[in-house]
Amino acid sequence: MIPDLDMAPKVFSILVVLASFPVSQAITKCTFEPNSCGCSTDKGLISLEKYADTPFSVQDSSTSYTYYWSPCKDITKRSISASCIQEIFSMLTYDCGSFGSTKTSVKNGNAVFQLDASDGTRHSTITCTCRQNAADVFKFDGEEPMNPGNYALSLTGDSCCPKSAPGPSGRGGAGSLSVGSILLIIVLVVVVVYLVGGVALQIGVRKAEGKERIPNLSFWTALPGLVVTGFKFTVTRGKMSQYNQI
Repeated sequence: MIPDLDMAPKVFSILVVLASFPVSQAITKCTFEPNSCGCSTDKGLISLEKYADTPFSVQDSSTSYTYYWSPCKDITKRSISASCIQEIFSMLTYDCGSFGSTKTSVKNGNAVFQLDASDGTRHSTITCTCRQNAADVFKFDGEEPMNPGNYALSLTGDSCCPKSAPGPSGRGGAGSLSVGSILLIIVLVVVVVYLVGGVALQIGVRKAEGKERIPNLSFWTALPGLVVTGFKFTVTRGKMSQYNQI
């Protein structure tokens, strides 16, 4: 029986599409890890250690108050030492949460850091939202109207995405490969097997010569045009003239 090579391009296309889908980074647990300035999750480690000496800062556009957050330790602004500090017009500073009070939890699949001021009068909640390969953005989301002194802030970016814990060599351990990486490896293996096996079959069984030795030549010849057409269709949201006429 001669293998059916006509199915190979379809399998290849399906694997490419699957590999292109982003892998969900939603977490279900978050255990505070003070040494890594983050938390261990069921998807890996969220570490903000690179901000140990450069705390986040953001200004509230409605009040012009500035909020600082050091995820690794307490910092000092004027007479206040805390992990989260509110600064009013560069004159007054308030403790919004000490590093020692840091607790972590999960909300809507995201890591949440909760801090309490030493005197218990102010509280801060920082939601850490994963955006793979995106620059980190720190924002002040507001103060609870019914609970003055309760501040909501957020950090969005790649630093909030779980990463695999380092292995013995200091690099990613055995579980460092994501689902997307595994699918890409499968795609590469399928491509190699498909090309080598297909060419061998074309030559040995079908006695093909020249470019006809390439399996499913018509499909690969038409592929660039199909990609361009699909891209145009996506960009124009299906409003291309030929589609409207149909």
